[in-house]
Amino acid sequence: MDKTSTPDVYAVDFPVKPGETRVDLSYTVPYTGGAAYAGKIVTKDDDSYLISANGVTLQGDNLNDLGLEPRTQAHIYGFTGGAAYKIVLTGTAQAAPPENADTSDSDSGQRIEQIMPRIYGQAKPILALALGILALAWPCSTARRPQPKPRRPMSAVAVDGVWKFYGDFPALRDVRLEAAPGSCLALIGRNGAGKTTLLRIIAGFSRPGRGQVRILGNPPRETQTRQRIGFIGHGISVYDDSRPSRTSPCSAGFTAWPTRAARPSNGWSVPAWSA
Repeated sequence: MDKTSTPDVYAVDFPVKPGETRVDLSYTVPYTGGAAYAGKIVTKDDDSYLISANGVTLQGDNLNDLGLEPRTQAHIYGFTGGAAYKIVLTGTAQAAPPENADTSDSDSGQRIEQIMPRIYGQAKPILALALGILALAWPCSTARRPQPKPRRPMSAVAVDGVWKFYGDFPALRDVRLEAAPGSCLALIGRNGAGKTTLLRIIAGFSRPGRGQVRILGNPPRETQTRQRIGFIGHGISVYDDSRPSRTSPCSAGFTAWPTRAARPSNGWSVPAWSA
Protein backbone atom coordinates (compact mmCIF):
# COMPACT_ATOMS: atom_id res chain seq x y z
CA MET A 1 0.00 0.00 0.00
CA ASP A 2 1.50 3.35 -1.10
CA LYS A 3 0.53 6.96 -0.32
CA THR A 4 -0.60 9.22 -3.15
CA SER A 5 -0.43 12.98 -3.65
CA THR A 6 -4.07 13.25 -2.50
CA PRO A 7 -4.49 13.36 1.33
CA ASP A 8 -5.95 10.20 2.92
CA VAL A 9 -5.82 8.33 -0.42
CA TYR A 10 -3.66 5.21 -0.84
CA ALA A 11 -2.84 3.06 -3.85
CA VAL A 12 -2.68 -0.73 -3.79
CA ASP A 13 -0.72 -2.76 -6.33
CA PHE A 14 -2.80 -5.92 -6.58
CA PRO A 15 -2.81 -8.23 -9.64
CA VAL A 16 -6.32 -9.09 -10.87
CA LYS A 17 -6.93 -12.40 -12.60
CA PRO A 18 -8.84 -12.49 -15.95
CA GLY A 19 -12.57 -12.36 -15.29
CA GLU A 20 -12.16 -11.40 -11.59
CA THR A 21 -14.68 -8.72 -10.53
CA ARG A 22 -14.31 -8.70 -6.72
CA VAL A 23 -11.43 -7.50 -4.53
CA ASP A 24 -11.66 -7.79 -0.71
CA LEU A 25 -9.57 -5.38 1.40
CA SER A 26 -9.19 -5.85 5.18
CA TYR A 27 -7.51 -3.32 7.46
CA THR A 28 -7.32 -2.39 11.19
CA VAL A 29 -7.72 1.09 12.72
CA PRO A 30 -7.26 2.19 16.35
CA TYR A 31 -10.36 2.93 18.45
CA THR A 32 -10.95 4.37 21.93
CA GLY A 33 -13.86 2.85 23.86
CA GLY A 34 -16.89 5.17 24.09
CA ALA A 35 -15.62 7.58 21.43
CA ALA A 36 -17.42 8.25 18.16
CA TYR A 37 -16.02 6.62 15.02
CA ALA A 38 -16.83 8.14 11.62
CA GLY A 39 -16.37 6.60 8.19
CA LYS A 40 -17.55 6.79 4.62
CA ILE A 41 -18.63 4.19 2.06
CA VAL A 42 -17.01 4.94 -1.30
CA THR A 43 -18.85 2.28 -3.31
CA LYS A 44 -22.21 3.02 -4.96
CA ASP A 45 -23.90 -0.34 -4.33
CA ASP A 46 -26.06 -1.62 -1.46
CA ASP A 47 -23.75 -4.47 -0.42
CA SER A 48 -21.96 -2.66 2.44
CA TYR A 49 -22.43 -3.90 6.00
CA LEU A 50 -20.99 -3.31 9.47
CA ILE A 51 -20.43 -6.46 11.55
CA SER A 52 -19.64 -6.38 15.27
CA ALA A 53 -18.42 -9.25 17.42
CA ASN A 54 -20.65 -11.07 19.91
CA GLY A 55 -21.22 -8.78 22.90
CA VAL A 56 -20.44 -5.52 21.02
CA THR A 57 -23.30 -3.20 19.99
CA LEU A 58 -23.16 -0.36 17.43
CA GLN A 59 -25.19 2.84 17.94
CA GLY A 60 -25.62 5.56 15.35
CA ASP A 61 -27.85 7.07 12.70
CA ASN A 62 -28.84 5.27 9.47
CA LEU A 63 -28.08 1.83 10.93
CA ASN A 64 -30.43 -1.11 10.41
CA ASP A 65 -29.96 -4.10 12.74
CA LEU A 66 -30.23 -7.19 10.50
CA GLY A 67 -29.92 -9.67 13.37
CA LEU A 68 -27.34 -12.22 14.48
CA GLU A 69 -25.17 -14.56 12.45
CA PRO A 70 -26.12 -18.06 13.73
CA ARG A 71 -22.60 -19.52 13.84
CA THR A 72 -20.64 -16.72 15.61
CA GLN A 73 -23.56 -14.68 17.08
CA ALA A 74 -22.03 -11.57 15.47
CA HIS A 75 -24.30 -8.51 14.92
CA ILE A 76 -24.91 -7.50 11.29
CA TYR A 77 -25.90 -3.90 10.50
CA GLY A 78 -26.96 -2.41 7.17
CA PHE A 79 -27.14 1.23 6.05
CA THR A 80 -30.53 2.85 5.51
CA GLY A 81 -29.26 5.94 3.70
CA GLY A 82 -26.20 7.98 2.86
CA ALA A 83 -22.59 6.99 2.34
CA ALA A 84 -21.18 8.52 5.55
CA TYR A 85 -21.71 7.06 9.02
CA LYS A 86 -20.84 7.87 12.62
CA ILE A 87 -21.11 5.16 15.27
CA VAL A 88 -20.27 4.43 18.91
CA LEU A 89 -19.21 0.97 20.05
CA THR A 90 -20.39 -0.35 23.42
CA GLY A 91 -19.78 -3.66 25.17
CA THR A 92 -16.96 -6.18 25.13
CA ALA A 93 -16.28 -8.87 22.56
CA GLN A 94 -17.22 -12.34 23.81
CA ALA A 95 -16.72 -15.82 22.45
CA ALA A 96 -19.72 -17.38 20.72
CA PRO A 97 -21.63 -19.86 22.94
CA PRO A 98 -21.14 -23.54 22.07
CA GLU A 99 -23.84 -25.07 19.89
CA ASN A 100 -24.85 -27.67 22.50
CA ALA A 101 -24.46 -25.52 25.60
CA ASP A 102 -26.43 -26.77 28.59
CA THR A 103 -27.28 -23.90 30.94
CA SER A 104 -29.41 -25.94 33.33
CA ASP A 105 -28.25 -26.61 36.90
CA SER A 106 -27.77 -30.31 37.49
CA ASP A 107 -28.22 -29.94 41.28
CA SER A 108 -31.50 -27.97 41.19
CA GLY A 109 -35.06 -29.13 40.57
CA GLN A 110 -36.79 -32.38 41.39
CA ARG A 111 -35.04 -35.70 41.33
CA ILE A 112 -35.87 -38.09 38.45
CA GLU A 113 -37.12 -41.43 39.65
CA GLN A 114 -36.53 -44.42 37.43
CA ILE A 115 -39.73 -46.46 36.94
CA MET A 116 -39.47 -49.59 34.85
CA PRO A 117 -42.37 -50.42 32.45
CA ARG A 118 -44.85 -53.12 33.39
CA ILE A 119 -43.72 -55.46 30.61
CA TYR A 120 -40.08 -55.33 31.77
CA GLY A 121 -40.42 -58.71 33.50
CA GLN A 122 -42.16 -60.31 30.49
CA ALA A 123 -39.45 -59.59 27.92
CA LYS A 124 -38.68 -63.25 27.16
CA PRO A 125 -42.29 -64.31 26.30
CA ILE A 126 -42.75 -61.24 24.12
CA LEU A 127 -39.47 -61.89 22.31
CA ALA A 128 -40.47 -65.53 21.67
CA LEU A 129 -43.84 -64.42 20.26
CA ALA A 130 -42.16 -61.89 17.94
CA LEU A 131 -39.74 -64.50 16.61
CA GLY A 132 -42.65 -66.89 15.94
CA ILE A 133 -44.49 -64.24 13.94
CA LEU A 134 -41.36 -63.51 11.90
CA ALA A 135 -40.89 -67.22 11.19
CA LEU A 136 -44.46 -67.50 9.86
CA ALA A 137 -44.20 -64.32 7.77
CA TRP A 138 -40.86 -65.18 6.15
CA PRO A 139 -42.23 -67.56 3.45
CA CYS A 140 -44.87 -65.00 2.49
CA SER A 141 -42.33 -62.21 2.19
CA THR A 142 -40.01 -64.19 -0.09
CA ALA A 143 -42.77 -65.58 -2.35
CA ARG A 144 -43.09 -62.39 -4.37
CA ARG A 145 -40.42 -59.77 -4.11
CA PRO A 146 -41.19 -56.27 -5.35
CA GLN A 147 -39.43 -55.03 -8.44
CA PRO A 148 -36.56 -52.63 -7.78
CA LYS A 149 -37.37 -48.99 -8.32
CA PRO A 150 -35.82 -47.36 -11.36
CA ARG A 151 -32.73 -45.32 -10.64
CA ARG A 152 -33.13 -41.62 -10.40
CA PRO A 153 -31.40 -39.87 -13.33
CA MET A 154 -28.22 -37.99 -12.46
CA SER A 155 -28.63 -34.24 -12.02
CA ALA A 156 -26.64 -31.94 -14.27
CA VAL A 157 -26.15 -29.52 -11.36
CA ALA A 158 -26.61 -30.50 -7.71
CA VAL A 159 -26.06 -28.01 -4.86
CA ASP A 160 -26.29 -29.55 -1.39
CA GLY A 161 -26.21 -27.39 1.77
CA VAL A 162 -23.81 -24.72 0.44
CA TRP A 163 -22.66 -21.90 2.75
CA LYS A 164 -20.27 -19.07 1.83
CA PHE A 165 -18.79 -16.66 4.39
CA TYR A 166 -17.04 -13.34 3.80
CA GLY A 167 -15.47 -12.82 7.19
CA ASP A 168 -18.33 -13.39 9.64
CA PHE A 169 -21.05 -12.51 7.10
CA PRO A 170 -22.83 -15.48 5.43
CA ALA A 171 -23.39 -14.56 1.78
CA LEU A 172 -25.05 -17.97 1.21
CA ARG A 173 -26.97 -19.94 3.84
CA ASP A 174 -27.65 -23.65 3.29
CA VAL A 175 -28.48 -23.37 -0.44
CA ARG A 176 -29.93 -26.52 -2.04
CA LEU A 177 -31.02 -26.97 -5.65
CA GLU A 178 -30.91 -29.44 -8.54
CA ALA A 179 -31.12 -28.99 -12.31
CA ALA A 180 -31.84 -31.83 -14.72
CA PRO A 181 -29.79 -32.29 -17.90
CA GLY A 182 -31.05 -30.07 -20.71
CA SER A 183 -32.93 -27.69 -18.41
CA CYS A 184 -32.55 -23.91 -18.15
CA LEU A 185 -32.27 -22.33 -14.68
CA ALA A 186 -32.55 -18.63 -13.80
CA LEU A 187 -31.56 -17.10 -10.44
CA ILE A 188 -33.57 -13.98 -9.60
CA GLY A 189 -33.00 -11.77 -6.57
CA ARG A 190 -32.03 -8.33 -5.30
CA ASN A 191 -28.50 -6.96 -5.27
CA GLY A 192 -26.40 -8.71 -2.65
CA ALA A 193 -28.65 -11.79 -2.47
CA GLY A 194 -25.76 -14.07 -3.45
CA LYS A 195 -26.62 -14.95 -7.07
CA THR A 196 -23.15 -14.28 -8.48
CA THR A 197 -21.49 -15.94 -5.49
CA LEU A 198 -23.52 -19.12 -6.04
CA LEU A 199 -22.78 -19.16 -9.79
CA ARG A 200 -19.05 -18.72 -9.16
CA ILE A 201 -19.11 -21.70 -6.77
CA ILE A 202 -21.03 -23.82 -9.30
CA ALA A 203 -18.56 -22.83 -12.05
CA GLY A 204 -15.60 -23.76 -9.83
CA PHE A 205 -14.14 -20.25 -9.45
CA SER A 206 -14.78 -20.17 -5.68
CA ARG A 207 -14.89 -22.78 -2.91
CA PRO A 208 -17.92 -23.07 -0.58
CA GLY A 209 -17.45 -22.67 3.17
CA ARG A 210 -19.74 -25.67 3.74
CA GLY A 211 -21.63 -28.15 1.59
CA GLN A 212 -20.76 -29.46 -1.85
CA VAL A 213 -21.52 -28.94 -5.55
CA ARG A 214 -21.60 -31.65 -8.22
CA ILE A 215 -21.63 -31.18 -12.01
CA LEU A 216 -22.84 -34.46 -13.55
CA GLY A 217 -21.67 -36.19 -10.38
CA ASN A 218 -18.17 -34.63 -10.30
CA PRO A 219 -16.66 -31.68 -8.36
CA PRO A 220 -16.73 -28.47 -10.45
CA ARG A 221 -13.05 -27.61 -9.83
CA GLU A 222 -11.74 -30.70 -11.62
CA THR A 223 -10.20 -30.00 -15.02
CA GLN A 224 -12.45 -32.48 -16.82
CA THR A 225 -15.54 -30.89 -15.28
CA ARG A 226 -14.50 -27.27 -15.95
CA GLN A 227 -14.06 -28.11 -19.64
CA ARG A 228 -17.85 -28.64 -19.80
CA ILE A 229 -18.86 -25.40 -18.01
CA GLY A 230 -19.47 -21.99 -19.55
CA PHE A 231 -19.63 -18.95 -17.25
CA ILE A 232 -20.21 -15.27 -18.09
CA GLY A 233 -20.17 -12.92 -15.09
CA HIS A 234 -20.84 -9.19 -14.70
CA GLY A 235 -17.50 -8.30 -16.27
CA ILE A 236 -16.49 -10.62 -19.12
CA SER A 237 -13.11 -8.91 -19.71
CA VAL A 238 -12.94 -9.24 -23.51
CA TYR A 239 -11.50 -6.87 -26.10
CA ASP A 240 -14.03 -4.68 -27.88
CA ASP A 241 -12.48 -5.29 -31.32
CA SER A 242 -12.05 -9.07 -30.92
CA ARG A 243 -14.30 -11.67 -32.56
CA PRO A 244 -15.78 -14.64 -30.67
CA SER A 245 -13.77 -17.02 -32.83
CA ARG A 246 -10.58 -15.48 -31.41
CA THR A 247 -11.76 -14.81 -27.85
CA SER A 248 -13.13 -18.33 -27.19
CA PRO A 249 -9.84 -20.23 -27.78
CA CYS A 250 -7.99 -17.69 -25.63
CA SER A 251 -10.44 -18.06 -22.71
CA ALA A 252 -10.55 -21.84 -23.09
CA GLY A 253 -6.80 -22.00 -22.69
CA PHE A 254 -7.06 -20.99 -19.02
CA THR A 255 -8.94 -24.24 -18.24
CA ALA A 256 -6.81 -26.59 -20.36
CA TRP A 257 -9.56 -27.05 -23.01
CA PRO A 258 -8.60 -29.99 -25.27
CA THR A 259 -8.10 -29.84 -29.01
CA ARG A 260 -11.10 -29.88 -31.36
CA ALA A 261 -10.67 -33.61 -32.07
CA ALA A 262 -10.66 -34.51 -28.35
CA ARG A 263 -13.67 -32.37 -27.32
CA PRO A 264 -16.69 -34.28 -25.91
CA SER A 265 -19.59 -34.68 -28.30
CA ASN A 266 -22.31 -33.85 -25.76
CA GLY A 267 -21.12 -30.23 -25.44
CA TRP A 268 -21.87 -27.96 -22.53
CA SER A 269 -23.77 -28.54 -19.30
CA VAL A 270 -26.77 -26.53 -17.99
CA PRO A 271 -26.60 -22.80 -18.87
CA ALA A 272 -27.30 -20.40 -16.01
CA TRP A 273 -27.86 -16.66 -15.74
CA SER A 274 -28.28 -14.26 -12.81
CA ALA A 275 -30.84 -11.50 -12.99
